[in-house]
Amino acid sequence: MNFVSFPSIELFHNVVKSSKYYGDPTVAYRGKIKLHGTCAATRIKDGNIHAQSRNHLITPENDNAGFAKWVKNNEDYFKSLNLQNHTIFGEWCGPGIMKGTAINNIPNKIFAIFTIIEGDTDSGNVISDPKEIESLLEIHPNRPKQTDLSYVVGSDDDIFVLPYQTEEIQINFGNRENLLKTTESLNSLINQTEPLDPWVKETFNIEGTAEGFVFYPTQPQTKKSFSDFVFKVKGEQHKVIKTKNAVQIDPEVANSIQEFVSMFATQNRLEQALLTTTAETKNTGN
Repeated sequence: MNFVSFPSIELFHNVVKSSKYYGDPTVAYRGKIKLHGTCAATRIKDGNIHAQSRNHLITPENDNAGFAKWVKNNEDYFKSLNLQNHTIFGEWCGPGIMKGTAINNIPNKIFAIFTIIEGDTDSGNVISDPKEIESLLEIHPNRPKQTDLSYVVGSDDDIFVLPYQTEEIQINFGNRENLLKTTESLNSLINQTEPLDPWVKETFNIEGTAEGFVFYPTQPQTKKSFSDFVFKVKGEQHKVIKTKNAVQIDPEVANSIQEFVSMFATQNRLEQALLTTTAETKNTGN
């Protein structure tokens, strides 16, 4: 079975740059909480089920934080879905996966689904609307419900559809005044939200910090256009690049080598690097 990658989610200033190739359009967005876990996916094709990490297919014997084993245990559910060539993406998170945010303190690991991609090419459709995802996952009104915003599939309470957490915003990429107002609003939002993750509090009654938000275009997108317009906003405690503000229109420019190192070789970035490769001497190059 072929691997289907999830597009890299960039910072806002990268999306401002990408928008120029589309004629600086006006795009509608809604935000979902960015959970601090590991990106994972369930690949469904021709009746076969396979687990993925961010970078490759995984198995229970060559696993990523136990996700492939969990997919194997839930194989019958995924096979029951009327999905022929789809990849279900989400955050595999909970105890023992990452640290430092509210989601890391919940009682058990969960798969919090944020996107489904149809097909296996850049022209495939990206589905991010929670209601549409619920429909594809055959979540019915009579299924158990933790809250009005998060739905549970199955009896183990370990599959969730991540809801929209913000109202819709319109971003006019051709209007710098609108972009400035947008950055002010988003910086204010992340500053207010970071101390207490609202989704984890509402869903699990656990208090703690939020990593940030991911803002999804609400109009239909192919995988290619989705990649160019989706963006993330991280709080001060979880930024991997040391910038003045979480959201900026223009990239920050380092004026010296030392300033560059200070900006990019942050503690969060180094910890992120350790999580992508085994911390052994033979992997120093990686």
